[in-house]
Amino acid sequence: MDNPQEAALFDNSTKDVSPHRNGVQIAYLWIKERIISGHFKPGEVLPQAVLAKQCQTSRGPVREALRLLQNQGLIEAESNQRARVASFSVEDLAHICASIVINVSAAIACSAQRWSKAELAEIRRLAKALQKLRNSSGKGDEDADAVRLKRQNAHRKLVMAMCVHAGRPAREILDNHFDRIAIFRQMARSTKGISPNYPIIINFDDLYVAIDEADSRHIALEVAKLSANLGQTAMQQMDSLRWSAIIDNALAFAAAALSAENLATQSQMITYPNQRITIIQDGSGVLRWSAEDSNGD
Repeated sequence: MDNPQEAALFDNSTKDVSPHRNGVQIAYLWIKERIISGHFKPGEVLPQAVLAKQCQTSRGPVREALRLLQNQGLIEAESNQRARVASFSVEDLAHICASIVINVSAAIACSAQRWSKAELAEIRRLAKALQKLRNSSGKGDEDADAVRLKRQNAHRKLVMAMCVHAGRPAREILDNHFDRIAIFRQMARSTKGISPNYPIIINFDDLYVAIDEADSRHIALEVAKLSANLGQTAMQQMDSLRWSAIIDNALAFAAAALSAENLATQSQMITYPNQRITIIQDGSGVLRWSAEDSNGD
């Protein structure tokens, strides 16, 4: 293999490519995993021919996989059928963190009202698993990174379990945001030589009580606070407080929406960022929400 760029793309390929999987799915998951893990760096060019060879498929599925990743904001398309891993700024991080705060509060408030006994039991189990990790620490850098990764995964599993009935669009929004946060963590590690901390819930006991009581609004508010705390901590570790007010505003909006007696009367709507979110309360008191793309109009 004479091409250094091609050789680099082939390095550390540890996942088996199953011939039974759809070509687009194979390419999509393979490329996405390497972006999130930091193997493909922000700004790195990804030639379709090289990707197709590695994924054991043709350029067609790779092209479609790159289109999907572009829609998620992970890839930037270029001329000559090339793609580049998207670059991210601290401002992007602030907007993503704020969007998580708003989306997760609405999604959980709506979803919690339809949890089954089995789903609530699983949420309580995941909450306990996260609680056990709150004071864990590693002996060295490698161990500490492993603990932080466990915390990150435990938090993500808990949040997504809470949003089980929020609808696929809402879950996709949150999944994509979590993926992009993971990329920021890898960027910080490569540029600063350290992995940002993944702080555990400040008022974990309050959240656990809310979960135990199945109080949908209380749960949503506590997770919104957690998400805001994670965002603010990340901003501090990126050496920038410039955009932290955006996260504060998002939390204030979420708290106001969740505390409103009649959300429809309160007209709880926000356009932020590139997204319009509407939270309403129907006649029976059930919270519902919708999200749609916004062009700023």
